[in-house]
Amino acid sequence: MSAVATPVPFGARYATTPGFVALFSEANSLVEQTAAYLDGAGRRDAASLEPEAAHAYAQEGMRLTTRLMRLMSWLILRRAVADGDMTPEEADAERRKSMGFVEPTPTLETIAMLPETLGALIGAAARLELRILHIDASEALDAPRPSPVRRELSLLRAAFSGQAQTPRKASRGLVAPPAVNANGDYSPGQMMGA
Repeated sequence: MSAVATPVPFGARYATTPGFVALFSEANSLVEQTAAYLDGAGRRDAASLEPEAAHAYAQEGMRLTTRLMRLMSWLILRRAVADGDMTPEEADAERRKSMGFVEPTPTLETIAMLPETLGALIGAAARLELRILHIDASEALDAPRPSPVRRELSLLRAAFSGQAQTPRKASRGLVAPPAVNANGDYSPGQMMGA
């Protein structure tokens, strides 16, 4: 007799892998590099910029730090779940707060106005964000979803057990397909054209 293998969700395992440790380390290093630049050489670079470029520098510096804080938050949440400090549900609720918004990436024209080091840091953060968003999307695929087959089977069971609902009359014979509510359950279709 063979046992049915249950797949291990990607998200549940990823935070314990060497790849995650390397990603966490890379992100942390980028945060440190950014802070060192913005507090040191970046201040000197900003002082020598024309007003329009200085404005772009301030705006993009804030966007960069915001982006890095969101990415570190995501990584810390994953590590907290792996360490048993948070449940996956708690982490997911926090994740939705931090990952619900993606900072816009500056245009090439804006990047050209910025000091080279800031442009390189922005590029590194954008690449890191793309990797994390890809991982986040992969984890979303692990989430349970309502099965339309189960819905149909339950309707068939109800019909053959004598518990079927009274057929709905629709004007013009049109009935909308079932809709999925916020809990992932199906609700009966609404009559169309009534």
